[in-house]
Amino acid sequence: MPAKEFKTDIKKKWRRLLIIAFGCLIVLSLLFLRIWMLSNAVEIACEINELDEKKQVLKKENEKIFVEITKLKSPDRISEIATNDLNMVRSPDTKVIFIEK
Repeated sequence: MPAKEFKTDIKKKWRRLLIIAFGCLIVLSLLFLRIWMLSNAVEIACEINELDEKKQVLKKENEKIFVEITKLKSPDRISEIATNDLNMVRSPDTKVIFIEK
């Protein structure tokens, strides 16, 4: 085998080896990218679940506060406090008109 053919064979083998190595590097890079994307997706899904739970808790608190506000705004309650605690007297000839907003 002449030296020229031997060098050509070595170049071809190195070229194949480099192509295979580069291909493997690309495949590994894509696999790592896929794994990173999936881990981010799982992390975001967990965060969404936590935020949904917090949202439900806040909704329940909001409903409780709304019920409390409704109780405190009750005209009967206000009238009772005015007469019993503040010693106010209702005038017999006064008409009370409630205007809703």
